Amino acid sequence: MSEKILAIDYGSKKIGLASADSKLKIAVPRPAIYYSDRQKLLEEIKKIVEKEGIGKIVVGLPLSFSFQETTISEEVWGFAEELKKNVAVAIEFENEILSSKEAESERSAVFRKIKSRSPKKEMDLDSQAAAIILDSYLKKQPGEVAE
Repeated sequence: MSEKILAIDYGSKKIGLASADSKLKIAVPRPAIYYSDRQKLLEEIKKIVEKEGIGKIVVGLPLSFSFQETTISEEVWGFAEELKKNVAVAIEFENEILSSKEAESERSAVFRKIKSRSPKKEMDLDSQAAAIILDSYLKKQPGEVAE
């Protein structure tokens, strides 16, 4: 059975979001959320989870190149603990190493293809990073048996 998954690329002022269906396994970037009040951010995420029937949240966990926790990792763990108190869905973590660099690289490739400098065409790097995190997570999940 498939479930909807929401991915979060956490930042102290903005979070990137992406979503996917566990059966289709295609991560789609969503508009990022800018915030200054953590509680309002948590309420906004709760609304998304309830409105869209999200069954799981995947949070990007920033680890070092040697897969060690960082100071930012501690902040992400704290955010996830607060999130757990606000939503009634499973929360899992995915190493986000290089997701922002990969998003930047993909953005550069897209810009070269479309040759546009229009701000409307610019993708949000944080949400693109969330999509990369979610894609990485989905690739590790066992595939469903085809009928």
